[in-house]
Amino acid sequence: MKKITLIFMALLVTCFAWQGTAQTVTGSNLTLTAIPDNDPAGVTNTVAIAGIPAVSNITDVELDMDIEHTWVGDVSITLTAPTGDAITVVNRPGRTGGVGAGDSSDYATGFPITFTDASVNDAEQMGDTILGGDSVCEDDGICDYFTNPDEVGGIASFADFATAINASGLDPNGNWSVLVQDEAAGDTGDFFIPELRVTYMVIPLSGVCATDNPQAVDDFTSVTSVVTLANPGVIGAMTNQNTFEEALVQLQHDRAADLVMTLTSPAGTVLELSSNNGGADGLDAQANVLFVDGQPNVTTWTGAPVDAAGYEAEGGSLMATFAGEPVAGDWTLTILDGGLGEEGDLFEFCLTINNNGVVGTPPTISCPADITITTDDDGAGDCTAAVSFADAAAIDAEDGPIPTTQMAG
Repeated sequence: MKKITLIFMALLVTCFAWQGTAQTVTGSNLTLTAIPDNDPAGVTNTVAIAGIPAVSNITDVELDMDIEHTWVGDVSITLTAPTGDAITVVNRPGRTGGVGAGDSSDYATGFPITFTDASVNDAEQMGDTILGGDSVCEDDGICDYFTNPDEVGGIASFADFATAINASGLDPNGNWSVLVQDEAAGDTGDFFIPELRVTYMVIPLSGVCATDNPQAVDDFTSVTSVVTLANPGVIGAMTNQNTFEEALVQLQHDRAADLVMTLTSPAGTVLELSSNNGGADGLDAQANVLFVDGQPNVTTWTGAPVDAAGYEAEGGSLMATFAGEPVAGDWTLTILDGGLGEEGDLFEFCLTINNNGVVGTPPTISCPADITITTDDDGAGDCTAAVSFADAAAIDAEDGPIPTTQMAG
């Protein structure tokens, strides 16, 4: 079998430049939390992260920490994703290889520290340029650092951290944990988390995608997007068979229930994909609404996040609706925003139709040889004989239909 979905990977890279635009979701925890002195168990706060689509890759992470604590060399900070993957962003700076008391500079509240791969400053060297008792960021003007786990080893950068999260295959949405440990006596403090930023890119699903996106979805207006296919054959035919696998609509909108979506085939058949479903919740991030036969009907969609398994179109099966129609031509998605005050953007529209080639060997039809029938008088005086052909009308297209009964006298 030959899949003729036309994945066009090069086209996705060159034509859909916007696909490379990363999306970032943020969270914070402003609860001021005391750091227990000389307690290796430390204390944990969580930051809720939501809105990362199921078909995404994490590309970057950044963490802002606002800490009040004397002696930065006492403090270690570890970030753990909901997938269970963890990164030590700083480990008692100045205490290289587990030796020494660490740096004697302080953290000062109101001067948050950003941990990011984009920094040129090594977290292990934090406080090196100022005296003991002076404060990092406040007194040295250095307020960002790249991660350095020192003797802990393991994941050394946020890029590696992102790779581990993606490899887990687990959902990165949920509570991200920030563990702060004070591992020496005599110095105390507290902290809160101004912001955690998680950056991702949506992975486009296999298929042929429209080239007219992204575009705005505004109040009381309709937008259309067109996928042009050149697949041979028709949907569901026994020869040159095409199977309609899925229709993908990738969008963001403040109120999903405002939207009415339809799909129109090149032959003009209209299938209602979704009409005012999704509830009052918005699609806060770039979300995939996937229409697949055999899944729960989209009327069961009550709000974000979108079910990654997809939904059957409200109007019924893709295969059944478009059966017998040619694949080639313009397939048009129409989205109507029927509400006031909430708007959004259509990022992508893709169709996946598999061409399975010729199924079996088409039959060869030929005319039968001439037949001579001897009539027989059965006593009724009619001198007839009957000759029957199966589907006689289809046997001889050149000479015309062959009658099911021939008479001879």
